[in-house]
Amino acid sequence: MSRIPRTLCQAMLCVGLVLLLLAGGIGALQIPTVQRYLVFSPAVDALYRHLSPEPTPYPTFRQSLINHFPGFAYAYITQRLTGSERDPKVIISTLATFVHESIFKPKGYPVVDDAPITVLHRGIGWCDQEAHLLLRLLDRRNIPSRLLFLRNREGSSPHTVADVFLNGSWRIVDPTFMLIPQNSRKEIATREEICNEVVDFGVLPPERIGLLDYRQLHCQEPTVFLGNFAYRRPAVFEAVRQGKPFPGKSMATSWQRFMALPKIIASDLFIDLYVQAIRDLYKTEGDYIYGVARTYHVLGKFREARQWYAQVVTDFPKSQHVEESLFFTGLSLYHEGQHHKARNTFDKLLSKFPQSPWAIFARLFAGKSLLSLGQLKEAKSYLETLKLDPKDLRVPAVNAVRLLQAMSDNTIEASVNSSQKLR
Repeated sequence: MSRIPRTLCQAMLCVGLVLLLLAGGIGALQIPTVQRYLVFSPAVDALYRHLSPEPTPYPTFRQSLINHFPGFAYAYITQRLTGSERDPKVIISTLATFVHESIFKPKGYPVVDDAPITVLHRGIGWCDQEAHLLLRLLDRRNIPSRLLFLRNREGSSPHTVADVFLNGSWRIVDPTFMLIPQNSRKEIATREEICNEVVDFGVLPPERIGLLDYRQLHCQEPTVFLGNFAYRRPAVFEAVRQGKPFPGKSMATSWQRFMALPKIIASDLFIDLYVQAIRDLYKTEGDYIYGVARTYHVLGKFREARQWYAQVVTDFPKSQHVEESLFFTGLSLYHEGQHHKARNTFDKLLSKFPQSPWAIFARLFAGKSLLSLGQLKEAKSYLETLKLDPKDLRVPAVNAVRLLQAMSDNTIEASVNSSQKLR
């Protein structure tokens, strides 16, 4: 008996898929088995290659999902956080806050230079990687930006910031220390203005939070590196240079159209299919479950993320990801405004793993949760443990000093990054 031709098999599978969807309705797309079939089916691969609008489709639908995820994620995150906001200063501040409260530098973790989406997924990165991620997000709102490798008097580069182009000038945004200085005209300050000490850093100037040489870093000629797409698009750059109405439309117009569809057949479905697509990229089931949790978390789907984090903690108690899962569970609660639960989760991490590299961040966000609840005395007890050592310029210590000083000056409301921005 001769074999059934491959194309006929694919056609039969396509017919089967159509019948399945007709029988189950759109709801069938929410069934994990159906989603896995869509990701790994040769019939769907053939259909994708036939119908794809891409000039050169990927060999498989699964590869398309994996390779399109970064663009989808940057557009999804930017749209979720900034929506229809038109004020570039608000957009920049919101996205810088997101980077500042999403990327951490725990001791003992290796430096990994990788794509911004990978850094965000790890939740671990350094100043240049944080600034690079901010560039990618600003791209989605057509704000030209580039990296600046700042230099000290000896010529080495100890710090990297983002340089954004607004109102005809390049202006400094530092997502690592969450510093967006303003000049006397209430504009974001330029590098030259920072060097000349004519700017307002908000609650405290850098030297009062331990960054003693921070201003001086802006006085040497920096190395300019890696402008984003908006920076390299002449029409956008010229419009911004001339101060014309801010071009607020996202660069990723195709993703905008995609995400304008009902979630069940657009963004939510894409995310669920992507989660299926990455299963074979992980060596162990525990690693995969944690990877799924991180995927949902960075996209702001906090409830789903917590379900997967809980599975890591319960089913893989010896996993290297347990401490991370506890911290990021607390962080997701903090960003949802569930400050009581966030504080309790951070306390759980501190109780079970007092020497964890994540403990310093847990103390900071436990303190910030208590500040949001108005419990200043308890917040102070957490933040006092992070007081700045002259040799310790880690971000949590710097933030703790900033918050403690704001409490002392009765300006705490202006100094706490509101979790409302990241919901």
